[in-house]
Amino acid sequence: MSGLLGSKSTCIFGSYGGYQGRKLQAGDVLKFGKPSKALKGIPERKVKKECIPPYEREWRMRAVPGPNAYPDYMTQEGMDYLYEHAHKIQHSSNRSAYRLEAAQINLFARKDGGIAGSHPSNVLDHAYAIPGALNICGDTPFY
Repeated sequence: MSGLLGSKSTCIFGSYGGYQGRKLQAGDVLKFGKPSKALKGIPERKVKKECIPPYEREWRMRAVPGPNAYPDYMTQEGMDYLYEHAHKIQHSSNRSAYRLEAAQINLFARKDGGIAGSHPSNVLDHAYAIPGALNICGDTPFY
């Protein structure tokens, strides 16, 4: 495996890093170098319970509205929905964003994107969202 800047991760949509810039497939062999100790007895070894972090099914997050929120871009109903409801993370999430299941209400204050495009989420063009930002594209909000 050869990574970008020494990383072992893969960016599938960018086709770089990791194992040949793609998802792992059956039959792939990952080389990690020589072990520092003998591997005899590894199948019987387990991670100490106190070393395993707690994995929660629900996360409580705090948020503050940014410059592209209510009233110009989102409805009050949409803002209330985002703040007051639990959201499930979609299976299509990746290293660049957690995608949330689409809300079944109208989040957008505009009926269309005006000059920028037909969907109301096309009112601004952000190259990348900053870490921790909620970006709502089309009908799929993602963090």
